[in-house]
Amino acid sequence: MYCPHCGTNLDDNALNFCPNCGSQISNIVETQSKIDIIPPVQTIEKNVGRPNPHSNKCLGFALASLIMAIATAVIGLIVIIILRIIGSIILLIIHIVGLNLGLSAKKHCKKAADLEPSNPVEKTGSVFVIFGIVINTILLVVDIIFTIIFLIVLSI
Repeated sequence: MYCPHCGTNLDDNALNFCPNCGSQISNIVETQSKIDIIPPVQTIEKNVGRPNPHSNKCLGFALASLIMAIATAVIGLIVIIILRIIGSIILLIIHIVGLNLGLSAKKHCKKAADLEPSNPVEKTGSVFVIFGIVINTILLVVDIIFTIIFLIVLSI
């Protein structure tokens, strides 16, 4: 016999209360003995679990992309002023690498969402990757413009 409230298998038909949920079952023992009761179906929620490799890579690459973007945004103008064309090319390379890290993070975030249980690491990485890609793209365009300006000034 099963408890009609929680579905626990009750081995002892003489029980007055369910040992799992505490519901009163003494009034329904006669009814249950005449009818074969199927335990209630448990609803299964999407697992919220520990981060797995794709989630960790998603967050790691996203943070690397975002840190590269923020660091070069803060010190980029100083590097360009001091090193001129070489600084501009160095920043260009850094932003290309940062953009590639962001795109790689986006790929791992998608795999994590498809293959792994939902977890906060994947969700945080998904947010950071957007900022990393956007900031690196904007700064890449700015660096391209500065590099073109330096090349034009040097050729004059």
